[in-house]
Amino acid sequence: MNKKIILDTNIFSNKEFCGRLKDSNHTAYISAISYTELLYHYLKKEGRSGEGFIDAFLEALNVQVIPFDRECAKIASKSAIDRWDFKDNARDYMIGSLAVKLGYPIITFDTKDFEWIEEGLLFTPEEFLELLDKESFCPNWGDDLTSKVLADPIITKALGRSKGAKRMGRLIEMIEMAFEKV
Repeated sequence: MNKKIILDTNIFSNKEFCGRLKDSNHTAYISAISYTELLYHYLKKEGRSGEGFIDAFLEALNVQVIPFDRECAKIASKSAIDRWDFKDNARDYMIGSLAVKLGYPIITFDTKDFEWIEEGLLFTPEEFLELLDKESFCPNWGDDLTSKVLADPIITKALGRSKGAKRMGRLIEMIEMAFEKV
């Protein structure tokens, strides 16, 4: 199953995650903001001569860069109202706005910085790797089964009460129970 995901800049420091992402059939995207952060940190560390490395790295992982546009700017601005100081967290709002705009899950180590994103769209790399393990264990679980599982009112209620890793663990348990019923 090919799923589309948004990546926060910080996940690229996790070699296991990058290796598993490369071997998965997921389509990954980063915001131009994340691309800027990656490029800045690499150039600062390695010097200006290594500019092509980041592009080659992203290409090897099949990660595509999506521009920051007007719609993302509106989402980021509106999401910041009545929350943290925008100037200190502007990049996180800008990166997260892409996930909100496209409705794709975002993977990050800093879930606290993105807690304003709708539940079910925010995962840590570990939670995502658990999902990859489930897919490799049973590659045919897909939209039909997922929609059956999520249509169950007991499951939906349980998911609504769960948070973070707990939510992912509970979702995996529920999917396993659904397999037993099928």
